[in-house]
Amino acid sequence: MYGSGFRDTGALSFANLYMYGGGFDMAAALLHKIIPLELFETRRLLGAVVGVIGLAVTWRLARRVGGPLAGLATLLLLALCPTFYGHMFMNPKDAPFAVSMVILILGLVRLAEEYPAPSPRTILIVGLGAGLSIGCRILGGLALVYAAGRLRAAADRGSSHARRARSGRVASPMSSTCCCPASCSDT
Repeated sequence: MYGSGFRDTGALSFANLYMYGGGFDMAAALLHKIIPLELFETRRLLGAVVGVIGLAVTWRLARRVGGPLAGLATLLLLALCPTFYGHMFMNPKDAPFAVSMVILILGLVRLAEEYPAPSPRTILIVGLGAGLSIGCRILGGLALVYAAGRLRAAADRGSSHARRARSGRVASPMSSTCCCPASCSDT
């Protein structure tokens, strides 16, 4: 479609694939122009690379959330899962989407930990995960909608806590619990 200057629109009517993003397919086509393999083998190789990246990112996410043992257990369970292993080689839609969503979730976890001042690296991870997931399926954007709602709620809670602190209704700035009267909705 791109090579024909948008005149060949056959990609928009092939089976049900027009409902999915073409991120993986475009990357495979580009890689096919670079390496001396047939398109079929190139797609399998790229799928394997994406699957290994998924293993690494899933390990990192589980380690960040649950510690080293959780990271190791997650890595082993995912690596030994026949469904993931098979899909990583043969499924150009679901496996890349799963990996991109794990990248996005890792970025969102980092964003929540670093709130209200996320690092540029965290913003890059969120952007990369969001772009890749939307490139695989447009529904990947729903994760951003949920994250935006959660960050908005955290910002509202932070500003209401700051207002209570200025009015003297909070015991100390170091306290993580609210010391307001029982009518406070943040407890």
